[in-house]
Amino acid sequence: MVTETTGALSPTFDRALRALGKHARAPTTHDSTRYGLSRSSPRTFLAHHRAAISAAVVLADATTVLLAAPAMSFKLTMGMAPFYTAPARYPPWCECVCVNVNVCLCDF
Repeated sequence: MVTETTGALSPTFDRALRALGKHARAPTTHDSTRYGLSRSSPRTFLAHHRAAISAAVVLADATTVLLAAPAMSFKLTMGMAPFYTAPARYPPWCECVCVNVNVCLCDF
């Protein structure tokens, strides 16, 4: 399931939300979603959850930017390239798989 900050959803995710919305409208089910009370609040299951998911993605992106900004600022202050990270250096005979650590596993 994929979504973007623009509110775009992957076709699979959209179908899943539509199916859940259809299930929520069935007379045998109880929709316990708490919809907003203002006139601009979404009133349907699908619109409400699309808006909530989009808001969550936007918040996650904003948090990422806010957390990355101080690190980039520090690197720029120190004269370092803010986006460049040095590749891990392994001995030429090493056949280790990169595991997000700067350690050759052959040494262990």
